[in-house]
Amino acid sequence: MQIATIISLAGTITCVGLFSKQKEWVLAAAFAFGAAFTALGALRPWFIPGYLIPWCAYTFFALAAIEFVRKVILK
Repeated sequence: MQIATIISLAGTITCVGLFSKQKEWVLAAAFAFGAAFTALGALRPWFIPGYLIPWCAYTFFALAAIEFVRKVILK
């Protein structure tokens, strides 16, 4: 695993913890999917089909967009 991957995982895991503590469950879930995408992309396990890995990133962006709309646009 490269240094950049480790730093990315550390950042996303930290965000999951911070948002969970603040009870921001949508953002915590979004960053959990971001961490899963980073980890699965780096490790490439044989038992997970390759076409499923990008869906972690898509889910991350969808949840982040939902939270953005909820917090910024609807206020």
